[in-house]
Amino acid sequence: PEIKKEIYNGNIVITDVALIKNDKIVMDRVVKELKQVVADIRGDIAMAEHDLIIVTPANVKVDRKKLVRKY
Repeated sequence: PEIKKEIYNGNIVITDVALIKNDKIVMDRVVKELKQVVADIRGDIAMAEHDLIIVTPANVKVDRKKLVRKY
């Protein structure tokens, strides 16, 4: 609820999901809820690295090309 509140308030949120990523049911529920919030506000959502989800408000888009780490 606190994360959704921050998103609805127009903030960019970067969430570490490392603790729940191995629980498929919880992870799917969290992603579904975040996608619904993003649809409501016309924002953007992207996975960064393996453990981070970035959610942005309307008019802010995630540049997915820059999320790709080059080794």
